[in-house]
Formats: sequence, structure tokens, C-alpha cells
Amino acid sequence: MSTRELGLVGEVSEWTGIGMGSDGKFRVDSSALKSGYKCTTAATLRYIWGLVSKSERANLLAGTALHKAIETHLKGMGATSLDESLRAFDTIYLEWASQNVAADDKLSWQNTRLITQKWLEAHPNNEGVVAGFPFTISQVDHVEVGFEIPLTTADDGTEILLLGRLDVLGDYQGGYVVVDHKSTGFINQQWFEQWPMDCSIDAYVWAARQLLDKPVLGAFINGVQFSKLPSDGTRKCKDHGTKYSECGPMHAKWELAGLYERNEAMLAGWKADADAMAQGLYKIYSLVGSDIDSYLDQLQQEGKFTGECRWCEYKKAVCEIGRRAGVARAQLEFAPWNPLEH
Repeated sequence: MSTRELGLVGEVSEWTGIGMGSDGKFRVDSSALKSGYKCTTAATLRYIWGLVSKSERANLLAGTALHKAIETHLKGMGATSLDESLRAFDTIYLEWASQNVAADDKLSWQNTRLITQKWLEAHPNNEGVVAGFPFTISQVDHVEVGFEIPLTTADDGTEILLLGRLDVLGDYQGGYVVVDHKSTGFINQQWFEQWPMDCSIDAYVWAARQLLDKPVLGAFINGVQFSKLPSDGTRKCKDHGTKYSECGPMHAKWELAGLYERNEAMLAGWKADADAMAQGLYKIYSLVGSDIDSYLDQLQQEGKFTGECRWCEYKKAVCEIGRRAGVARAQLEFAPWNPLEH
């Protein structure tokens, strides 16, 4: 069964970013919807104006490189070499990280590549049966599957589409599961607790159920921890009985979380909230366009009331200094969000 026959797409030719496509349709993804509920200023900077901090770009590119390495590995169905999968990682991250990330940083190319290598080695792929996965992958085009689905309609009649990408469609207990790869700084109890009610799972399960002819049972999160591997040549590791410089790679960590199920009532609630925010983002896009100079300091800052400012990448570079457009442009990088790449 081909995913193209099911209405899923490998590429969305008309798409030009979160916003209006050349076909007159407005596009959003789950990340933009989530950001919109956190803070209008942050959502507009990232998803409408395409601006990102250098530290966040390192997180994004390292995660994208991990995705590409895993994609290469899974699509190979066992025929892809480790070197080939790691070359896919290097193509995305090596040059940029070498110029922008310190060698001793947890997001350095050397550290993130080694963690990626250990994940690949621990998950051999035997024609779609992957070690450590409770689901199987029945065909190559069930890996990294782009989708574009009508979500709602704006007040002026503009169609709003939900755009995204399913990292894996796994075969599981007579139906499908959606699998989402996530790189993170820490895998701990707090990391696990975010997923049972996370809106991205609702979005992916809802989208898959619109398009597939077998039940979509829920989602798994494949978490890979990008933390600094220990390398001390003098201290001894109590777990492995050797110096950290010898056992460092053995501390690479990952977890498969789930299954996270979604019933129809949960998805109906998500859909109502998603429709409202999608229409809200369309209104903001229609108002501000690319005019950061006129509108940056006029946008709402809900994060002040919800506590989101604590974690926001724009806190110091933009908001603490009064949301001045010229300073924001100087501090941030232009890297438009593309959910089909990240």
C-alpha cells in the first residue's frame, strides 16, 4: 500500500514556509500552533518572520542531522552501512557546527555524532524489523512521510492547511502507530511527563487517521539525549569500573516512550483548539507580513503571564531590551521554519 495512494506526499511543491503559499492557501504546523498558545511574540518571530537564536539553531540542526541519519538507516532496510548513515548526519551538521559550536559543547559535532552512532549501532534494521522497536516498518515510504491536510477556513474564505511530517508509520497490532524522533538535552521524568497530553501527538494521530485505511492506535516518542558524554581521564566510572575517557560512549542515552493513545473526544478537543489558533496565526500573518519594524513591539507577550519567558530563546536577545527590531535582526539568524526538514 503506497502512502501516495493514501494521500500522503513526499514533497509539497507549493509550500514556501509557515504562511501563504503561492496557491493562495495558508499553512501551519503543530509547532507553530503550540508556539502561538505560548506567546504571540515568539510565534511571530519564529514562524512568520523566520528568526532564530544561534543557540536554538544548533539544537535544530543537530536534531535535523539526527533525523536524517535515522531516516537513512531505516530506509535502507538493513542494506545501509553505518558510514552511509553518519555521512547523512555530517552533510547537515559538520560544517555549520564546526564554525559555530565549541568543541567541548554538548551540541558539538563530535559529541552529537558519537551519540547518533551509538543509537544506530544499537538499532540494527533487519528488513524493517528494528531492534528495540515494538513495531515494524513494512515499506520504505513509511519513513519520513510528509502530509498536507485541510484544517479549517479563515473568516475571509482562505483555506488553512496543516502541514507536517510523520517520522515513521509503524505497523503495530493490526494498525499503525506514528513515531516521532526527538533530540533533547535530558531524558528524565519531566521529559516523559510532557508527552501524554502533548499537542504534537494529537496533530500527528489526527492527520494519520484522516489518510489511512487501518486504525491509527497512537504514537511513540523516540528520544535521543544530546548531553555531553563524560571524557575525564582521571576519574573512574562507578558503573563500568573504568576511566570515563574509556567508557564515555557507553553513557549515550535514548528511550522509546509510549504508546500514547488518543481517543476521538481528545482529538475533537485538539481540533477545536487547533482551528482557533490557526485562524489566529492567519490574522497575525495578514496584519504584520514581513514588517518587523512596525509590529515587533506591538505584539502580545503572553509568556509574562504563563511563565514561558523563563525558557524562551528570545528573552535576552529581544524582549529584555524592549523588543527593538534593529537589535533583534542583529542578534538573530534568518532560518525560516520548514516542518518537512526538521
